[in-house]
Amino acid sequence: MESSCCCGVFNSFTYDKNRSLYENVLRVWDSVSDSAAQNYLRLISVDIHKIRMAVIVQELKIGLFSGVIQTHDLVNDEDRIIVEYEPGSVDAVVGGRNDAEMLIFNKTGELIQGDYPENISIQCVQELIKSCCIIENLYCAPVEIEFQLFATESYILQIRKLT
Repeated sequence: MESSCCCGVFNSFTYDKNRSLYENVLRVWDSVSDSAAQNYLRLISVDIHKIRMAVIVQELKIGLFSGVIQTHDLVNDEDRIIVEYEPGSVDAVVGGRNDAEMLIFNKTGELIQGDYPENISIQCVQELIKSCCIIENLYCAPVEIEFQLFATESYILQIRKLT
């Protein structure tokens, strides 16, 4: 179990102010009974009854753009940074409901594929890419990072190892 990764398998929710914190946490824990989660756990041979889950409660930031950054191209096994982004909330990209735009950078932050989105500072994107490389070095492994971009600043929402 310790070597298994379940990123994106369980549900996440926007906090419902009409429910108690406990009720909101239970909604996340109950996602272990979701058929997609159960199928994935069976696929990786994890006993559902041995699942232990932590829940993170965080402020929801909605920037101009949001997305996911991978500091290694797993599909092509190349040492480059892939940025998938979409206007608005990160939920659309992470949940797979929208086809995201894609930018590809080398590790020095040079854009090698795609076009910068309008209304976003190139310097802001470059700083985010630089931060991602620092985070990758801290984790000693490629990482996946959920982010929000505002006009001149960025927020890192979540980080997880890719390997």
